[in-house]
Amino acid sequence: MIYLSSDVNIEERLETYMNKFMVIGYFTKNTFYEDYAQNLVKSLKKYDILYYIEGIKSLGDWYKNVNYKPTFIKRMMNKFPEYNIIYVDCDAEFLDYPKLFEEISDNIAVHLFDKSHFHKSLKGFEVLSGTIFLRNTSKTYKLVEKWEEQCRKHPRQWDQKSLEQILNGNFYDLPEAYCKIYNTCPIMNPIIVHYQASRKVRKNKGRIQKRLREPLPQVLSKTCSTP
Repeated sequence: MIYLSSDVNIEERLETYMNKFMVIGYFTKNTFYEDYAQNLVKSLKKYDILYYIEGIKSLGDWYKNVNYKPTFIKRMMNKFPEYNIIYVDCDAEFLDYPKLFEEISDNIAVHLFDKSHFHKSLKGFEVLSGTIFLRNTSKTYKLVEKWEEQCRKHPRQWDQKSLEQILNGNFYDLPEAYCKIYNTCPIMNPIIVHYQASRKVRKNKGRIQKRLREPLPQVLSKTCSTP
């Protein structure tokens, strides 16, 4: 139930309520991904952003771990029903406050990446799933369920390819600044940078390297605003 004061426009209050967001993500425990997760949390704290980052046991290989993404997102949508959900890969870093997430009215937003930014010889575009905005509605939840099913049908396919197939072009295109791959063409004022840790895993044929430092707690979170 939402209680609204009589001296404030109801639509304005509802809009403010609905545009709260929670950043979520997960990492495989006892691997080098923990180092990236620690860096991500540090950047979220810097900008006083609410977050819930969880460590999971490896499901067997890289494909199984990344295809767990829609299942994890569903769980977080249920856990935080009063928030819109911002999923980021744990190798991300926030370089500024993501104001756009307070303004998007679409159900889902991802970045459509120009492959020529990797190399001028590459052509075409692809959906990136490193940063995803999800409005926490039943319609969005059903979309994530379809994504989950697509991942089940194609277990050796990258999760973002499955997402691209079920979206079929129907999404808000996030600016590149919100899903900037660190070693592609430079842009002005990136907001969220991704360091592409998965490349190390793919080069290692799906095997995930262990970390050298002390392990992180299973859950890293800040789920209420600072007083």
